[in-house]
Amino acid sequence: MTQQSLPLQQKFGAVLRLSDARKAHPQLGRAEAEARLALAAAIIAMDEKTALCDPALCEQATVNDALTGYGDALADLLRGEAGADVEDSPLQRAHDMSRSEC
Repeated sequence: MTQQSLPLQQKFGAVLRLSDARKAHPQLGRAEAEARLALAAAIIAMDEKTALCDPALCEQATVNDALTGYGDALADLLRGEAGADVEDSPLQRAHDMSRSEC
């Protein structure tokens, strides 16, 4: 999978904006970090199931949900507002989803 390269000026602007947003909204920064961890955990779980020759449909759904959660948390951080309950841990949601039936 290739990723489109952004111009250096856009990357620099994004780094500055993220840094400023994390300083201004530490609670949203923590929610973004938790969502990033939930996404990583979901990808790892999917890869482990795939290595066992399991189609991993449930794990793929969990990864998709975690990716959406991370995107929402990152958008909330950059906007400086919580679109959802920040206290609801993305890690806990990912754990709950992995335990549920597909």
